[in-house]
Amino acid sequence: MQLMDREDARGAQTRERLITVARELIAEGGLRAATTRAITKRAGANIGAVNYHFGSKSVLLREAVASAVAAFEQPAASVELGDQGSGRSGLVERVKAARPLADDPAARVILAAALEGSRDPDLADLVRTKLDALRIQILHEIGDDPADSGLATLVAASLDGLLLHVLIDPETNVDGFADALERVLALAASRRRGG
Repeated sequence: MQLMDREDARGAQTRERLITVARELIAEGGLRAATTRAITKRAGANIGAVNYHFGSKSVLLREAVASAVAAFEQPAASVELGDQGSGRSGLVERVKAARPLADDPAARVILAAALEGSRDPDLADLVRTKLDALRIQILHEIGDDPADSGLATLVAASLDGLLLHVLIDPETNVDGFADALERVLALAASRRRGG
């Protein structure tokens, strides 16, 4: 029985190491850099380990992307917002917290997955699900009015653009973006109220 437990634990460690290495390679060079050979070499596993643990490289890459998304969402959800933690102000405060994304490998993995999603329907489904959840969260934060779904999409697309800019240029003026976003959201709220 102990032998089986050790083998199961070793298999779980190999599986996690393959996911971790795939994430690292994607962050370093995009999905094309995450070849089966490169993944298994860096992970210290034999080339058959990918098929044994995941069935295919594409399943491994989707799991690596899902792992990066989970790692990326966790710190974003835990940003302390104090008394201004809801609605427009909470959204703007989270945007201002975006500056460290330039150093976040998970952000690079997500960007690579979004780009590759145009060619990989399964990856596109994973990214689309996360984008839908983001738009719903934004809609909730700006007031839950179904008429604002277009505004939620605009804000989500702007956040995607901000992520791209911060990854390419860590000196991007995140505070200026957040201030502009706050003005846009205030204008939309004013128009909703008839002002």
